[in-house]
Amino acid sequence: MRRRMVMAIPLLFGLGFACGPDNGEVTAGDLVATWEADSFVYTDLGDPGTEVDVIGMGGAVTITFDANGTYRMTTTVVDPHVERGTWELLGTHQLNLMETGASAPAAYLVSIYDLNGATVLSLSGDDVLFDFGDGEIPARLAAVFVVY
Repeated sequence: MRRRMVMAIPLLFGLGFACGPDNGEVTAGDLVATWEADSFVYTDLGDPGTEVDVIGMGGAVTITFDANGTYRMTTTVVDPHVERGTWELLGTHQLNLMETGASAPAAYLVSIYDLNGATVLSLSGDDVLFDFGDGEIPARLAAVFVVY
């Protein structure tokens, strides 16, 4: 099963998004780190009531953005799945991820916040395919990553 994945932000809206101010413009240097997911939720675009909460299922997701423009994301629910590719920040709030072997990049809205002493990365976008059980379909991925 091939997945085009990346992160976003559902949890902060309900948890205290307003607790940490938006640091404004995101730079490429802001992203270079290893981030651990606090929330990682797929939502079926055709049926918004259908969601898969990877962290809620006991899974784990990490993503590392390297200064050379490559990224590596590991998602573990039962067995680890590793996605690799290149990343590019367009402007100050759009992150494009180009998975190795993909024909087009996936675009995400990116923000970085300070929240309770942690740096929080949120990504959101509808440019994701996910298999909810009957084959890959368009989905929204909302994820929140933290680096301490």
